[in-house]
Amino acid sequence: MSLPLSSSQVLNRAYIILLFSSLVLLYAGLTTFGCLGIHREEGKSKIVQLICEDTHYRYLLPLLIPSGAYYVIANWVGWEYFRYA
Repeated sequence: MSLPLSSSQVLNRAYIILLFSSLVLLYAGLTTFGCLGIHREEGKSKIVQLICEDTHYRYLLPLLIPSGAYYVIANWVGWEYFRYA
C-alpha cells in the first residue's frame, strides 16, 4: 500500500491534469471552430494551416479522449460486477 500523498504532490498532479485538459480543449476548439470561419491563408500560422487542411484525422484526438474514458469506466464497472457476482 502506498503512503498518503503530501499536499504539494497532490497540487502538482492537479496542475498536470489541468495542463493536459487545457491542451485538449484548445486543440478541440481549434479543430472545431478555428477552421470554420477562417478562410484567409495569410493570417494563419503553420500549425493552424496543417490542422485545417487535414480532413481525416482532425477530430481523432477530441473524440478519442472521451471515448477512451467511457471505455475505461465501463470496463471498470464490468469488472466490479464480475468481482462481486
